[in-house]
Amino acid sequence: MTTHLVIPDPHANPAHHNKRFDYLGKFIMDERPDIIVCLGDMADMSSLCTYEQGKKAHEGQRYQEDLKHTHDALRRLLKPMKSYNRKQAEFKKRVYRPRLVMLLGNHENRINRAVEDQAILEGTMSTDDLGYEKFGWEVVPFLDIIEIDRIAYSHYFASGVMSRPISGENPARAHINKMHVSCTAGHSHLRDFSCAVNAFGETINCLVAGCYVEAHHDYAGPANKLWWRGIVMKRNVCNGDYDPEFISLKALKEKYS
Repeated sequence: MTTHLVIPDPHANPAHHNKRFDYLGKFIMDERPDIIVCLGDMADMSSLCTYEQGKKAHEGQRYQEDLKHTHDALRRLLKPMKSYNRKQAEFKKRVYRPRLVMLLGNHENRINRAVEDQAILEGTMSTDDLGYEKFGWEVVPFLDIIEIDRIAYSHYFASGVMSRPISGENPARAHINKMHVSCTAGHSHLRDFSCAVNAFGETINCLVAGCYVEAHHDYAGPANKLWWRGIVMKRNVCNGDYDPEFISLKALKEKYS
């Protein structure tokens, strides 16, 4: 059995501080999960938001600042682990190296969309600029699905001829009805969990994991009140089944700030 730590939609944005990644880095060293999965949108890439271009809120935003802020978030997240491993290596003791899996979300995909919309940008910017691999992450392209311990992970799972994200009043149950396998998604910033048992007696767990953002996001308006902010630990993971533990960002902040 293994343990998965799920980090949903962190949205590193220069307009907001990165202290929450300090809390998360300390939590990781306390818990030592086997696998850490970020569900996408680690980088907010607000400078490439087509919705806000031309608006006052968009003024002064820059691509390089988005990248720097994302790199700062990643350094904070991994700093306790790197510090621990340096000391362990110095005394020739066992280091801690979990599997790091980074899904690309629609916000990272803004880079690809910008290049597609403006051919002159070809060769000047790409998702490689995010530097996830250099920080040790295994990168999964936007909307690709990766299976880990018989759990399908994707930023979101698309359905229908228009390939819209699976949603609804009970999105986790909707994932069960459409995917028929254990799966975990982010994107909506909502939290929902549902389980079922198939004809073979196998448990199917579907999780919509919320988000890991602290600040109020103006673009979302009243929807901010619907967001669940935190992380999810999957304990005793085996063949798609696990014991979920929801840890709020508020609880992390109270313990580690």
